[in-house]
Amino acid sequence: MEEQDFQFRQLADFMPQLVWTARPDGYVDYYNQQWYAYTGFEEGYGDQSWLPLLHPDDAQHCLDTWYNSVCTGEAYDIEYRFVDRKKPGTYRWFLGRACPIKDKSGQIVKWFGTCTDIDEQKRRAAHLEQLVVERTRQLDEANAQLTRSNEQLQQFASVASHDLQEPLRKIHTFSKLLLEQYAHGLGEEGTDLLLRMQRAVERMAELIRAILNYSRLTASPYQLAPVDLGKVVAETLADLDLIIQEKQAVIELCALPNVPGDRFQLRQLFQNLFSNALKFQPAGGRPLIRVTIQSANPQALAINSSIPVEGKEPAYWEIGVLDNGIGFDGQHRDRIFSMFERLNGRSRYAGSGIGLAICKRIVEHHRGAIAAESQPGAGAHFKIYLPALDS
Repeated sequence: MEEQDFQFRQLADFMPQLVWTARPDGYVDYYNQQWYAYTGFEEGYGDQSWLPLLHPDDAQHCLDTWYNSVCTGEAYDIEYRFVDRKKPGTYRWFLGRACPIKDKSGQIVKWFGTCTDIDEQKRRAAHLEQLVVERTRQLDEANAQLTRSNEQLQQFASVASHDLQEPLRKIHTFSKLLLEQYAHGLGEEGTDLLLRMQRAVERMAELIRAILNYSRLTASPYQLAPVDLGKVVAETLADLDLIIQEKQAVIELCALPNVPGDRFQLRQLFQNLFSNALKFQPAGGRPLIRVTIQSANPQALAINSSIPVEGKEPAYWEIGVLDNGIGFDGQHRDRIFSMFERLNGRSRYAGSGIGLAICKRIVEHHRGAIAAESQPGAGAHFKIYLPALDS
């Protein structure tokens, strides 16, 4: 028995923790060398109270925990602070653990305990917590700034819808009057300059309307409601009926599902895609627009978008819009969704360069994504990913 006790003390002295043992009644009868080195207590000095070591805020909780364990026989695991003798007036965090050693009959014969220095870990955790608090504050400020920016954007939209467009309307009206009433005196060159001015005014008005639509999408909250995509597409094609007839376009449709979304925004989405398919055609070409539908798994959506996706198949629908137009170089498939990006000269194809950026913003409002595939002269294939109604 003495040999076992000697070996235990050697092992305890070798451990980096403060190690102690106590009798079943809670009286501490042994400390290892690390205890004496840390506390400065004299080895072999009788009843050594922990109270002078404990932080005043931790003392009562520590004592209550220990007395409860002695009474119930339950192990404990607790954090507390011991005074740091090397830095007077400061404390270090420790993790205290104690467990009862029982005989075959289940009676406690000894308590075994350790005190592990965790001060560095606690300080790191406190530092990380402070970083989180600071980061949260920064995010709150950024969100507040974003809110202010959205409000300013809405104010800009109001200005764009009236204050900017009104002068353009006057310029267009006056130039029209000049052409109607004074064209004979302006000569061919003067008439040509007025026509150029009118076209520039029309392009500016179109650009303002496009920016206004984009700003409304940016500032408006997303409203969730069931939308019949079949009706949306039918209404969109009805709006484009004249140009469809003029170009003798062929439209191939399929049955489309209901999806959660905003009816107006989804009409805008298909309006832009169909208009592009009708517009970007080779000279004399007869447009063909095909709409397809299939279920899409989250992996397919993640591949085609940076938007994180959750859910199981068929949580999303893949709606395809294919055309037989002039197409584009596939390396530009991401660039075409940026603001004011044009792959074709304005002299050949009119437009603001914002239509596909609006499409991208709309599908993002609907927790979806949009992708495009194409080759020059081989038409374009747009893939729209929208959540299913029950997702």
